[in-house]
Amino acid sequence: MIRTLLASLIALICAVAPLTAAEGSPAAAALAEADRLVAVYNPDLLARVPGEKKPLTAIENPFMGEPASDVAAKVRETTWLSSLVFLPFLILPQVLLLYVIFKFRDRKDGRRPATFTGNHTLEIIWTAIPCVALLLVAVPVWKLAWWMELPPVERATDGMRVEVIGRQYMWDYKYLKLGGSDDRDGEKPVEVISNSALVPAPLVLVKDRVVSLDMTSTDVNHAWWIPAFGVKQDAMAGRHTYAWFKPTKTGFYKGQCAELCGEGHGIMLISAVVVEAEQFRSEWLPLKRQESEVNGVISALRPAQPDAAAVTAAVKAFLAKGDTPERRTALHFWVANHFAVAGRNRSGLTRDQFASHASTWRGAVAAAAL
Repeated sequence: MIRTLLASLIALICAVAPLTAAEGSPAAAALAEADRLVAVYNPDLLARVPGEKKPLTAIENPFMGEPASDVAAKVRETTWLSSLVFLPFLILPQVLLLYVIFKFRDRKDGRRPATFTGNHTLEIIWTAIPCVALLLVAVPVWKLAWWMELPPVERATDGMRVEVIGRQYMWDYKYLKLGGSDDRDGEKPVEVISNSALVPAPLVLVKDRVVSLDMTSTDVNHAWWIPAFGVKQDAMAGRHTYAWFKPTKTGFYKGQCAELCGEGHGIMLISAVVVEAEQFRSEWLPLKRQESEVNGVISALRPAQPDAAAVTAAVKAFLAKGDTPERRTALHFWVANHFAVAGRNRSGLTRDQFASHASTWRGAVAAAAL
Protein backbone atom coordinates (compact mmCIF):
# COMPACT_ATOMS: atom_id res chain seq x y z
CA MET A 1 0.00 0.00 0.00
CA ILE A 2 2.83 2.39 0.89
CA ARG A 3 4.56 1.56 -2.37
CA THR A 4 1.36 2.29 -4.29
CA LEU A 5 0.88 5.60 -2.47
CA LEU A 6 4.47 6.62 -3.17
CA ALA A 7 4.07 5.71 -6.81
CA SER A 8 0.95 7.86 -6.99
CA LEU A 9 2.77 10.81 -5.43
CA ILE A 10 5.65 10.49 -7.85
CA ALA A 11 3.19 10.29 -10.72
CA LEU A 12 1.51 13.49 -9.52
CA ILE A 13 4.54 15.57 -8.60
CA CYS A 14 6.95 14.35 -11.26
CA ALA A 15 4.28 13.88 -13.94
CA VAL A 16 5.76 10.62 -15.14
CA ALA A 17 2.79 9.42 -17.15
CA PRO A 18 2.52 11.84 -20.09
CA LEU A 19 6.13 11.56 -21.28
CA THR A 20 7.20 11.71 -24.89
CA ALA A 21 9.91 9.11 -24.30
CA ALA A 22 9.00 5.69 -25.58
CA GLU A 23 8.71 2.90 -23.04
CA GLY A 24 11.93 0.91 -22.86
CA SER A 25 14.04 3.72 -24.37
CA PRO A 26 17.18 4.98 -22.57
CA ALA A 27 15.34 8.20 -21.71
CA ALA A 28 12.40 6.33 -20.17
CA ALA A 29 14.73 4.07 -18.19
CA ALA A 30 16.64 7.10 -16.91
CA LEU A 31 13.39 8.80 -15.92
CA ALA A 32 12.25 5.76 -13.92
CA GLU A 33 15.62 5.46 -12.18
CA ALA A 34 15.66 9.20 -11.40
CA ASP A 35 12.23 8.96 -9.79
CA ARG A 36 13.44 6.07 -7.64
CA LEU A 37 16.49 8.04 -6.54
CA VAL A 38 14.40 11.11 -5.67
CA ALA A 39 12.24 8.91 -3.43
CA VAL A 40 15.38 7.58 -1.70
CA TYR A 41 17.56 10.68 -1.37
CA ASN A 42 15.03 13.45 -0.91
CA PRO A 43 11.51 12.11 -0.28
CA ASP A 44 10.54 15.48 1.20
CA LEU A 45 10.30 16.68 -2.41
CA LEU A 46 7.26 14.41 -2.66
CA ALA A 47 5.88 15.25 0.78
CA ARG A 48 3.56 18.14 -0.07
CA VAL A 49 2.02 19.77 -3.09
CA PRO A 50 0.38 23.22 -3.10
CA GLY A 51 -2.69 23.30 -0.88
CA GLU A 52 -1.59 20.45 1.42
CA LYS A 53 0.00 20.77 4.86
CA LYS A 54 0.82 17.27 6.10
CA PRO A 55 4.36 15.96 5.64
CA LEU A 56 4.92 12.51 4.19
CA THR A 57 7.66 11.67 6.72
CA ALA A 58 7.39 12.49 10.42
CA ILE A 59 10.28 13.32 12.74
CA GLU A 60 11.26 10.10 14.49
CA ASN A 61 11.35 9.90 18.28
CA PRO A 62 14.40 7.85 19.36
CA PHE A 63 12.90 7.25 22.82
CA MET A 64 9.87 5.44 21.44
CA GLY A 65 11.28 3.91 18.25
CA GLU A 66 14.64 2.48 17.27
CA PRO A 67 17.57 4.94 17.53
CA ALA A 68 19.36 5.69 14.26
CA SER A 69 22.86 6.17 15.72
CA ASP A 70 25.12 4.87 18.46
CA VAL A 71 24.91 8.22 20.24
CA ALA A 72 21.10 8.15 20.19
CA ALA A 73 21.11 4.61 21.59
CA LYS A 74 23.31 5.59 24.54
CA VAL A 75 21.37 8.82 25.14
CA ARG A 76 18.11 6.85 25.22
CA GLU A 77 19.56 4.26 27.59
CA THR A 78 20.84 6.94 29.97
CA THR A 79 17.60 8.92 29.78
CA TRP A 80 15.50 5.90 30.70
CA LEU A 81 17.85 5.13 33.58
CA SER A 82 17.50 8.70 34.88
CA SER A 83 13.73 8.55 34.52
CA LEU A 84 13.47 5.28 36.47
CA VAL A 85 15.75 6.54 39.26
CA PHE A 86 13.87 9.82 39.69
CA LEU A 87 10.37 8.43 39.09
CA PRO A 88 9.77 7.62 42.81
CA PHE A 89 10.61 11.22 43.70
CA LEU A 90 7.95 12.39 41.25
CA ILE A 91 5.27 9.99 42.50
CA LEU A 92 5.91 9.79 46.25
CA PRO A 93 5.27 13.51 47.05
CA GLN A 94 1.95 13.37 45.23
CA VAL A 95 0.93 10.22 47.10
CA LEU A 96 1.92 11.75 50.45
CA LEU A 97 0.10 14.96 49.60
CA LEU A 98 -3.13 13.10 48.88
CA TYR A 99 -2.69 11.02 52.04
CA VAL A 100 -2.24 14.12 54.22
CA ILE A 101 -5.16 15.93 52.58
CA PHE A 102 -7.61 13.12 53.35
CA LYS A 103 -6.09 11.75 56.55
CA PHE A 104 -5.76 15.04 58.39
CA ARG A 105 -8.60 17.04 56.95
CA ASP A 106 -10.81 19.06 59.29
CA ARG A 107 -13.56 16.70 60.46
CA LYS A 108 -15.49 19.45 62.31
CA ASP A 109 -15.26 17.49 65.62
CA GLY A 110 -13.41 20.18 67.61
CA ARG A 111 -10.00 18.48 67.67
CA ARG A 112 -6.97 20.76 67.50
CA PRO A 113 -4.23 20.06 64.90
CA ALA A 114 -0.80 18.81 65.99
CA THR A 115 1.92 21.46 66.41
CA PHE A 116 5.17 19.42 66.47
CA THR A 117 8.17 20.57 64.37
CA GLY A 118 11.46 18.97 63.31
CA ASN A 119 12.61 15.38 62.91
CA HIS A 120 16.36 15.05 62.43
CA THR A 121 16.24 11.37 61.47
CA LEU A 122 13.64 11.99 58.78
CA GLU A 123 15.55 15.02 57.48
CA ILE A 124 18.78 13.01 57.18
CA ILE A 125 16.96 10.22 55.33
CA TRP A 126 15.23 12.46 52.81
CA THR A 127 18.53 14.24 52.13
CA ALA A 128 20.68 11.11 51.86
CA ILE A 129 18.39 9.18 49.52
CA PRO A 130 18.25 11.94 46.82
CA CYS A 131 22.05 12.28 47.06
CA VAL A 132 22.44 8.58 46.35
CA ALA A 133 19.98 8.90 43.45
CA LEU A 134 21.98 11.83 42.02
CA LEU A 135 25.18 9.79 42.18
CA LEU A 136 23.48 6.85 40.45
CA VAL A 137 22.53 9.17 37.58
CA ALA A 138 25.57 11.47 37.57
CA VAL A 139 28.15 8.73 36.95
CA PRO A 140 26.65 7.31 33.70
CA VAL A 141 25.67 10.81 32.49
CA TRP A 142 29.21 12.08 33.03
CA LYS A 143 30.63 9.06 31.20
CA LEU A 144 28.21 9.63 28.30
CA ALA A 145 29.01 13.35 28.07
CA TRP A 146 32.75 12.58 28.07
CA TRP A 147 32.28 9.88 25.42
CA MET A 148 30.30 12.26 23.19
CA GLU A 149 33.15 14.79 23.37
CA LEU A 150 35.79 12.27 22.24
CA PRO A 151 35.03 10.64 18.88
CA PRO A 152 36.54 7.18 18.27
CA VAL A 153 39.89 6.71 16.57
CA GLU A 154 38.21 5.41 13.40
CA ARG A 155 37.04 8.98 12.67
CA ALA A 156 40.60 9.88 11.75
CA THR A 157 41.05 6.84 9.50
CA ASP A 158 37.79 5.69 7.91
CA GLY A 159 35.39 8.34 9.19
CA MET A 160 33.53 11.08 7.34
CA ARG A 161 33.98 14.78 8.08
CA VAL A 162 31.35 17.34 7.09
CA GLU A 163 31.24 21.09 7.59
CA VAL A 164 27.67 22.14 8.50
CA ILE A 165 26.84 25.76 7.70
CA GLY A 166 23.63 27.36 9.00
CA ARG A 167 22.12 30.41 7.35
CA GLN A 168 18.74 32.07 7.50
CA TYR A 169 16.90 29.76 6.95
CA MET A 170 18.68 26.79 5.40
CA TRP A 171 21.59 24.39 5.90
CA ASP A 172 24.56 23.79 3.59
CA TYR A 173 27.08 20.95 3.81
CA LYS A 174 30.66 20.55 2.64
CA TYR A 175 32.12 17.02 2.68
CA LEU A 176 35.72 17.65 3.72
CA LYS A 177 36.39 13.91 3.99
CA LEU A 178 34.19 11.11 2.63
CA GLY A 179 35.84 8.29 4.57
CA GLY A 180 36.24 4.65 3.66
CA SER A 181 37.56 4.19 0.12
CA ASP A 182 35.47 7.02 -1.36
CA ASP A 183 38.07 9.79 -1.10
CA ARG A 184 39.98 10.74 -4.23
CA ASP A 185 43.38 12.42 -4.12
CA GLY A 186 43.18 16.07 -5.13
CA GLU A 187 39.38 16.09 -5.49
CA LYS A 188 37.50 19.20 -4.43
CA PRO A 189 35.17 18.85 -1.42
CA VAL A 190 31.67 17.71 -2.30
CA GLU A 191 29.20 20.52 -1.52
CA VAL A 192 25.47 20.35 -0.88
CA ILE A 193 23.69 23.70 -1.16
CA SER A 194 20.06 24.17 -0.12
CA ASN A 195 17.81 26.23 -2.37
CA SER A 196 14.68 26.14 -0.25
CA ALA A 197 13.87 26.24 3.46
CA LEU A 198 10.80 24.07 2.84
CA VAL A 199 12.80 21.44 0.94
CA PRO A 200 16.24 21.25 2.61
CA ALA A 201 19.03 19.52 0.76
CA PRO A 202 19.69 16.28 2.67
CA LEU A 203 22.91 15.33 4.39
CA VAL A 204 23.70 11.89 2.96
CA LEU A 205 25.58 9.59 5.34
CA VAL A 206 26.88 6.03 5.26
CA LYS A 207 25.61 3.40 7.65
CA ASP A 208 28.20 2.35 10.27
CA ARG A 209 30.65 5.07 9.15
CA VAL A 210 31.50 7.63 11.83
CA VAL A 211 30.69 11.20 10.79
CA SER A 212 32.21 14.28 12.40
CA LEU A 213 30.28 17.54 12.05
CA ASP A 214 32.11 20.88 12.12
CA MET A 215 29.35 23.46 12.62
CA THR A 216 29.27 27.18 12.05
CA SER A 217 26.89 29.94 10.91
CA THR A 218 27.07 32.76 8.39
CA ASP A 219 24.70 35.10 10.25
CA VAL A 220 22.97 34.40 13.58
CA ASN A 221 23.09 31.42 15.95
CA HIS A 222 21.36 28.24 14.82
CA ALA A 223 21.23 24.69 16.21
CA TRP A 224 21.48 21.48 14.15
CA TRP A 225 19.15 18.89 15.63
CA ILE A 226 17.94 15.54 14.30
CA PRO A 227 16.35 13.62 17.21
CA ALA A 228 16.86 10.18 15.67
CA PHE A 229 20.64 10.74 15.76
CA GLY A 230 20.66 11.98 19.36
CA VAL A 231 22.67 15.06 18.35
CA LYS A 232 21.80 18.72 18.96
CA GLN A 233 24.61 21.23 18.60
CA ASP A 234 24.66 25.02 18.27
CA ALA A 235 26.04 26.55 15.07
CA MET A 236 27.42 29.97 15.97
CA ALA A 237 28.62 32.79 13.74
CA GLY A 238 32.35 33.37 13.93
CA ARG A 239 33.32 30.05 15.53
CA HIS A 240 33.10 26.28 15.06
CA THR A 241 31.41 23.72 17.27
CA TYR A 242 31.65 19.97 16.89
CA ALA A 243 29.59 16.82 17.14
CA TRP A 244 29.93 13.24 15.96
CA PHE A 245 27.93 10.02 15.73
CA LYS A 246 27.80 6.73 13.85
CA PRO A 247 24.59 6.11 11.85
CA THR A 248 23.36 2.61 12.54
CA LYS A 249 20.11 2.41 10.56
CA THR A 250 19.37 3.30 6.94
CA GLY A 251 16.48 5.60 6.15
CA PHE A 252 15.35 9.21 5.87
CA TYR A 253 15.42 11.36 9.01
CA LYS A 254 14.15 14.83 9.74
CA GLY A 255 14.90 17.53 12.26
CA GLN A 256 14.76 21.27 12.72
CA CYS A 257 16.81 24.23 13.86
CA ALA A 258 16.57 24.29 17.67
CA GLU A 259 17.74 27.88 18.23
CA LEU A 260 15.37 30.82 17.74
CA CYS A 261 17.03 32.45 14.74
CA GLY A 262 14.46 34.82 13.24
CA GLU A 263 11.07 34.90 11.62
CA GLY A 264 11.85 31.86 9.44
CA HIS A 265 13.00 29.69 12.34
CA GLY A 266 9.86 27.57 12.21
CA ILE A 267 10.55 26.44 8.62
CA MET A 268 14.32 25.92 9.01
CA LEU A 269 14.10 22.18 8.53
CA ILE A 270 16.88 19.59 8.43
CA SER A 271 16.94 16.27 6.60
CA ALA A 272 19.44 13.44 6.40
CA VAL A 273 19.60 10.15 4.51
CA VAL A 274 21.55 7.10 5.69
CA VAL A 275 22.45 4.56 2.99
CA GLU A 276 24.70 1.56 2.63
CA ALA A 277 28.31 2.19 1.59
CA GLU A 278 27.76 0.75 -1.90
CA GLN A 279 24.75 3.00 -2.51
CA PHE A 280 26.73 6.02 -1.41
CA ARG A 281 29.58 5.11 -3.75
CA SER A 282 27.65 3.98 -6.83
CA GLU A 283 24.51 6.18 -6.66
CA TRP A 284 24.82 9.37 -4.67
CA LEU A 285 28.43 10.36 -5.38
CA PRO A 286 28.02 10.09 -9.18
CA LEU A 287 24.86 12.19 -8.92
CA LYS A 288 26.63 14.93 -6.95
CA ARG A 289 29.68 14.94 -9.20
CA GLN A 290 27.49 15.59 -12.25
CA GLU A 291 25.15 18.12 -10.65
CA SER A 292 27.08 21.17 -11.88
CA GLU A 293 26.97 19.91 -15.48
CA VAL A 294 23.16 19.78 -15.36
CA ASN A 295 22.97 23.48 -14.46
CA GLY A 296 22.92 24.42 -18.15
CA VAL A 297 19.73 22.40 -18.60
CA ILE A 298 18.25 23.86 -15.42
CA SER A 299 18.92 27.39 -16.71
CA ALA A 300 17.06 26.59 -19.93
CA LEU A 301 14.08 25.33 -17.91
CA ARG A 302 13.78 28.33 -15.56
CA PRO A 303 11.46 30.50 -17.70
CA ALA A 304 7.74 30.05 -17.10
CA GLN A 305 7.47 28.84 -20.69
CA PRO A 306 10.76 27.06 -21.50
CA ASP A 307 12.01 27.39 -25.07
CA ALA A 308 12.06 23.91 -26.59
CA ALA A 309 15.07 24.69 -28.80
CA ALA A 310 17.08 26.00 -25.84
CA VAL A 311 16.21 22.96 -23.73
CA THR A 312 17.14 20.60 -26.57
CA ALA A 313 20.46 22.36 -27.11
CA ALA A 314 21.28 22.23 -23.38
CA VAL A 315 20.43 18.53 -23.14
CA LYS A 316 22.44 17.69 -26.26
CA ALA A 317 25.42 19.62 -24.85
CA PHE A 318 25.19 17.65 -21.61
CA LEU A 319 24.96 14.27 -23.35
CA ALA A 320 27.77 15.19 -25.76
CA LYS A 321 30.18 15.01 -22.82
CA GLY A 322 29.13 11.42 -22.22
CA ASP A 323 25.93 9.57 -23.07
CA THR A 324 25.73 6.86 -20.43
CA PRO A 325 22.80 5.54 -18.37
CA GLU A 326 24.37 7.10 -15.26
CA ARG A 327 24.56 10.56 -16.85
CA ARG A 328 21.02 10.32 -18.18
CA THR A 329 19.82 9.36 -14.70
CA ALA A 330 21.72 12.30 -13.17
CA LEU A 331 20.16 14.63 -15.75
CA HIS A 332 16.59 13.63 -14.87
CA PHE A 333 17.34 13.42 -11.14
CA TRP A 334 18.50 17.05 -10.90
CA VAL A 335 15.71 18.25 -13.18
CA ALA A 336 13.22 16.49 -10.87
CA ASN A 337 14.83 18.16 -7.86
CA HIS A 338 14.73 21.56 -9.52
CA PHE A 339 11.10 21.62 -10.54
CA ALA A 340 9.94 20.02 -7.29
CA VAL A 341 11.72 22.68 -5.24
CA ALA A 342 10.43 25.41 -7.53
CA GLY A 343 6.90 24.03 -7.26
CA ARG A 344 7.09 23.99 -3.46
CA ASN A 345 8.30 27.59 -3.46
CA ARG A 346 5.56 28.79 -5.79
CA SER A 347 2.78 28.67 -3.25
CA GLY A 348 0.34 30.37 -5.62
CA LEU A 349 0.15 27.36 -7.92
CA THR A 350 -2.76 24.96 -7.65
CA ARG A 351 -2.22 21.22 -7.71
CA ASP A 352 -3.23 20.98 -11.39
CA GLN A 353 -1.08 23.98 -12.39
CA PHE A 354 1.92 22.50 -10.60
CA ALA A 355 1.46 19.08 -12.23
CA SER A 356 1.08 20.73 -15.64
CA HIS A 357 4.20 22.84 -15.08
CA ALA A 358 6.18 19.76 -14.02
CA SER A 359 4.93 17.80 -17.01
CA THR A 360 6.15 20.53 -19.36
CA TRP A 361 9.64 20.45 -17.89
CA ARG A 362 9.93 16.70 -17.78
CA GLY A 363 8.45 16.29 -21.23
CA ALA A 364 10.86 18.82 -22.73
CA VAL A 365 13.90 17.13 -21.24
CA ALA A 366 12.69 13.62 -22.12
CA ALA A 367 12.05 14.64 -25.71
CA ALA A 368 15.45 16.27 -26.04
CA ALA A 369 17.19 13.22 -24.58
CA LEU A 370 15.77 10.80 -27.15
